[in-house]
This record gives sequence, C-alpha cells and structure tokens, in this order.
Amino acid sequence: MLPILPPILVFCLALAPSSAPPAQKKAKSVEPPTVSQTEVDAAIERGSAWLLKTLGTQGVGTWGGRPGALALVWYTLLESGVPADSEEFEPLRKALTLDRFIHTYDTSIWILALAKDDGLRNFAKIRDATTVLLEWQEKGGDWGYPHNPDLSNTQFAALGLWKAAHLGVKIPPWVWRDLAEGVLRYAAKDGGFGYRPNGQSTMSMTAAGVGTLALCEKELRAAGELDDKFAKRLLHGRSDGMRWLIKAFDNGVSVNRLGSWSLYALYGIERVGAFAGLNWIGDHDWYAVGASSILAAQASDGSWSNDTPGTCFALLFLKRATAMDRPGIAFTGADRPKRVEAGPSHAVCWLRADGDGPVRVGVDHWKWPALRAFERSGERGKGPRIERVDYVVDGDTAMVVLADGQRAMGNARYRVDLWFDRPGVVEVKARFHVRPDDKGELITLESAPLQVEVRHAVPERVSQLGGAFGRNLMRNNSKLTASSVHTGNKGLPRKRYSPERVIDGDPATAWFSREGDKKRSLIVRLYKPVMAGAVVIYPPRVKGMAPEQIALPDLIEVLINDDQQHALILGRDQPAVLDLPTPIEIKKLQIRLVHVKAGSDSSAGGIGEIGLYGPLR
Repeated sequence: MLPILPPILVFCLALAPSSAPPAQKKAKSVEPPTVSQTEVDAAIERGSAWLLKTLGTQGVGTWGGRPGALALVWYTLLESGVPADSEEFEPLRKALTLDRFIHTYDTSIWILALAKDDGLRNFAKIRDATTVLLEWQEKGGDWGYPHNPDLSNTQFAALGLWKAAHLGVKIPPWVWRDLAEGVLRYAAKDGGFGYRPNGQSTMSMTAAGVGTLALCEKELRAAGELDDKFAKRLLHGRSDGMRWLIKAFDNGVSVNRLGSWSLYALYGIERVGAFAGLNWIGDHDWYAVGASSILAAQASDGSWSNDTPGTCFALLFLKRATAMDRPGIAFTGADRPKRVEAGPSHAVCWLRADGDGPVRVGVDHWKWPALRAFERSGERGKGPRIERVDYVVDGDTAMVVLADGQRAMGNARYRVDLWFDRPGVVEVKARFHVRPDDKGELITLESAPLQVEVRHAVPERVSQLGGAFGRNLMRNNSKLTASSVHTGNKGLPRKRYSPERVIDGDPATAWFSREGDKKRSLIVRLYKPVMAGAVVIYPPRVKGMAPEQIALPDLIEVLINDDQQHALILGRDQPAVLDLPTPIEIKKLQIRLVHVKAGSDSSAGGIGEIGLYGPLR
C-alpha cells in the first residue's frame, strides 16, 4: 500500500501497478503516425495560453500550499517559449523561496525552473537547493519525500541534480554511482521497474529507471569514474528495461490506453530519449507515437483534461524539454554534402560552435568518404552506428552523449551546451565511439579540432564551489549549544533562531546570536566521532530579507577537538570551505564569529548551515 501523501505534488506519483505486457514476437516495422511541426506548435501555443490563464485566475496565493506545482507551471511555460521577462512570472520569483521547498519533487522542479529562467543569475539559489537535495539522498542512493524512498521521487532528484551539474554545480561522482545502485534495486524480474523495490513494473517507472541509469552512465563516464564491471551492470539494467518498453509500445501506447497517469509516463519516455540518445523504441518512433496521442487528447480549451500537472507533462513532452538536440535526417545518394575542406586526414567531421558562453557545440557537417569504411552492410550512405560521443575540451572530457548504437546515425549532430570556467580560447574535439559489427570492438573516430573563443565564462564561485559536498556527518549525530539565541527583535522577523537550524539541511534557515553577545559562538558535540575531511559553513539567510539586510560573519574561527584552530573568510553568496589536508576523527567543533559586518537592518551575527563531510573527492 502506498503511504498517505502530503498535499504537495501528489500528481507526481507513478502509474497504478499493472502487469507487464505479454511477450510476443518482434513487431513488424510500421510507419510512424504523421505529426506535423505546425500541429505541435499550435498545440503548445494553446496549452501555454491555458496555463497562463489558469495562473492568472488562481493567482500565486491560491497555490500557496503547493510550491512545486507553481514551479512546474513556471518551468513548463519557459520551456514552451513564454519569455522569461513576462510580467506573469514576477510573482512566482518572489513567492518561490528555498524555505518553502520541503519535498524532493518541489525542490527538483524549482531547480529546473531557476535554470531555465536564468541559470547564472539564479545560481546561488540553485546551489543551495542542490545542497538540500544531496542532504536528502538516502543511504541506498535513492530519494523519498524526503524519507520513505521511491523511484518517482528519485527520478526527479536525478533530474534536478543533472540540471544543476550542467550549469556548473560540482556533483561528486559517488553521488551518481550511489544513485545508479539505488535505481537498480527497483528492477523487477520481468525487466521493468516498479515504484518500490520488488514492485510491479509500470510504464512510468520503467521509463524512470532506464532514463536515470542512462543519466548516471553519462555523468560517470564524463568524470572518468565508470569501471567496466559497473558499466556492464548499467547496460544490463537499461537493456532489460528497454525490452520491457519495446513490448509496451508493441502493444500500443496512447493517452487513453495508459490511463490517467499517461502524460506523466510519456514525459518519462521523453527523458529516456534524451538521456539514452534514442529516437526509436524498438520499431516505434516514440515521439511520433506519443505526440499523435497527446494531440488527439487535447481539449478545446487547450488543456489536457482540465488538469494543470497533466497539461504541463504534455507540453514538456511536445517540446522535448530534456533534449539538447533534435533528431537528424539521413543523407543518402545525391543528398550528401559535396563540400570537402582541408583538415586533419583522420577527421570524420567538422564542428560548429554558437554563442560565447554557454557555447552550443555540435557537428557542422560530416566527412562522408571517411565514414564509409565504418558503415554496415545494407546501411551505405546512412553513416556508422555510434554508441557514444565524448566532447573533449583542452584534452579533458567535458561531456558525454549516449547514442542509439542499434541504428545508423543518419545525419545526427550530437549538439551539446558547454560551460567554461575561464574566458579565452579553448580547443574542442568530439570523439565518436563506433562499433562496425555486432561482435567487433569499439573504434574511436575524431572530429577536426575547433578553436572556441569564450567570452562569458562561468564565475569562479560557480566552477569551484558547487555546494555539493555529500552527506552531512553531523545530521542526527550531534548536540548543539550556543552562547546566545536571538529572539527576533531588532531587525529579524522570527521569534527564535535556535542553533539546531544550522544542521537542518536548509541554508535558508539560520542561527543568530543575541545582539551584544561578545562570544557569538556555537559548540557542536558529536554523539559518535566521525572521520571527516572538510568543514563547510554557509552564510545566513532569512525569508523576506535581502542578503545585504542581514549581518554577515565575514571572519570565523573554527576549533577542532579543542586543538586544531583555523580561520575562514565567509562571503555573502558562497560557503566557506575548510578542506583538511588529511581526514581526522572529529568529536567536537567550536565555531566563533570573530568579526561580523552589520547589515542594513540587523547587526546580529549568525550562520545559515554547518556541514561536516568526508574528504572532498
């Protein structure tokens, strides 16, 4: 039995359990449904208009108990092409603050919305929200509400982490490995995935399992942290899940057939296509199948069943919200490009870069004579079968793209958005991993190098301070005492700012000392000593107050085990990090605010969050 759900984002539950489609012979290749871009664009415009009308009618206040729902509407409208500076969004920006997000769904979707709105401007919020998500990751690698984990919450947490990492938040590789291990536990005997471990397979959860495993593989490969043994486990899990999905598509996929949660399931299929690099599921063009069914189910008012979350999921599918590239069209015969340019003799293509930060990089055109030797029999003129593309910047892998190794590449461009941590000229290459036959080894082909001039680099605070350090070893393992506690007068709105607020996983809550306290200190005693390699301290935040209004402890003294003494400089928009040379066993921390810079409305010193972590890896 599923748990009683909180009122927030009930809409994100999985499909009701159902039996897997019965095994059957491989379906014959069928013509995909005809869906024109004109029809899709018109449906998106009608759906967006309905969402905007609903938002204007109900207002932000009416949605007050469901911040995740508001974030989902905001994110969907942005993805649907509504300009970020639209006046309808201003109340959302003011209403949606981190202290309102207490569930995994909400926090993850808020990250998506903030990144789409303006990733760099909203980076501090994205970093803090990412830190909260990482605090909520269970020991098994999955996520719950934040407790009582399930695969639905887990896939949204993965989506939020992916978007944050894509912007520049540093996610430790072990987070992705733990996540993948957690997802594999949801695999059922029939190859699909369930809402809980050992549960019945459903379309939505199988899509969640396959898509999240593909995402973990991409991130681990890009970090150089995927060994062959674990890669085989991921491939096995994805392959079993894909066979389940193929059977489901063979039996017929439509909004009416899948039931009330069908739009949620199809949005999961969109992520499978994006993360696994698939345009087809078996012999089915998944986008054409899903889009034709979604278009047929749209109501005359532009919504889907007058349901806000369902309408959002439909629009996100139609917009391919997760994908950075659209499928290409194969060149054959006389359609092949005639242009041949000078370049390295071994290069199989030339790249193109657009923008100066972030930079969208992809294949400009292919060198077809160089590809011919790697094409399979019967696929001449369609290109080789590419399984993976690595984008390499100045010799280091920056991003990995998974591709459909079961089909010829066609005219795929494999476009990606790359952020850079410094301005200047960098060299970008693409490496294509090709398997010329089923039994052969992978062969690596390379593009010609491309010199890219970066003018707008990610600020240093983004590239070097992700705020994602792992699990806080102090949580549920410490007793805190403070020299004093602010009672909420003289510039601060709350009645009490107790020390426990610095270990609740939320940088938007804080401890403040009483004004006039000369000690201004916290003592943390751990019930069980831990081996730690880093202490991280976040600046204080208060709901409804700008950072400049709050007093900032810009110089902090940290005393470890009554012995080791360290000084830290704290900024307004980034944490202070004490990275210990070697991990030590920590029993006690004493933190003293040596100097406090008064804010415009308050002079009481305080701290937003304290973290004690293992070695920064």
